[in-house]
Amino acid sequence: VIRQHKDNIPFRTCRSYGPNFYRTFDGVEFNFPGRCTYTMFQDGVRSLRVSMEGCHKYDTCRKTLVIVVNQHETIEASRDTIRINGRLVEVTPSTGYASRHGVRIEDRGDRFYLEYGPMRVKWDRGDTWSLTLEEPPKEQDSTQYQGMCGNFDRDPLNDLRQRNGQMANNPSSFGNSWSVPSSIDKCPDAPNKAFECKDRQTAREAREACSYLHGEKLASCFSVVQVDYYYARCVSDYCGAHNYHDRLYGAKDDDQLEDELDAILCASIEAYTMECADSGLVMEWRTAELCPKTCPYNMEFTACASKCIRTCANLYSLPSIDCETDCYPGCRCPVGTFLHNNTCFQGEVCPCLWQKQ
Repeated sequence: VIRQHKDNIPFRTCRSYGPNFYRTFDGVEFNFPGRCTYTMFQDGVRSLRVSMEGCHKYDTCRKTLVIVVNQHETIEASRDTIRINGRLVEVTPSTGYASRHGVRIEDRGDRFYLEYGPMRVKWDRGDTWSLTLEEPPKEQDSTQYQGMCGNFDRDPLNDLRQRNGQMANNPSSFGNSWSVPSSIDKCPDAPNKAFECKDRQTAREAREACSYLHGEKLASCFSVVQVDYYYARCVSDYCGAHNYHDRLYGAKDDDQLEDELDAILCASIEAYTMECADSGLVMEWRTAELCPKTCPYNMEFTACASKCIRTCANLYSLPSIDCETDCYPGCRCPVGTFLHNNTCFQGEVCPCLWQKQ
């Protein structure tokens, strides 16, 4: 299924979440059930390749990113593990990475952020990533930018250009053309098919489960980001999960299926609210019953944690204005407490520190 966003948004972000969903720089959205390694973006110097691991299901899907930013540095990121030119690099909320060539990587709550010139890559510890280019779009029909993210020329009609330069007539032909050859296994072509509900009962269950996306909790964002696309994908993936489970185990409900259906709903809501947040509207939607997040001892999860961590070491320092201009989803110390050695302390019982040690 291919859809084109009609919002007056200056698209410059390519993104993907879950096992199947992609959106190009120019706003074309499509499902592609490929399970191998694919070139998302390349321009002769920079590139992004993504490997799909365990992506036959939402709750096991993980992605490994290989980001080439210049002739000196290649970054490989898989969940919490980051390697630069093969060397393991530790990136934590308090310790980022910066190279003399201009690469910066930060750990902000649930996500990692990479910056290199106008290139911004964001990924989480699961199956969501995005690539933003803070630069002018290319000329009409340019082939300078290639891959599954499209050519970034503000024309969505030419986005599905295959590796051989020809236009694809469906998403699977397009995605398959950008698979990266492996010396170990030949990548099987992904089929061109949409997920359909097997019967009316499953369709009703899918619509009811995904109806949260149309609920009042998210209504403040409806005028900012169209929710219908996310709702339709949620229903489609819900039915697809039933079909996959039936092929393996027969038509019976079990905990494994329920976990997968929960993962689909949570991923759909998270993807929608993430785009809302990128548009400047942050919403606290998680609860103890709906898609809860686990935090370290005595910390709490929030959709808007400050990028400047309040610690016992900076207890008496005033946060800069820059700290209030951006936030991200993640764990934080409750208001009035401060972080020290991964534990939150009341200010009056913060350990005595000398020169921040």
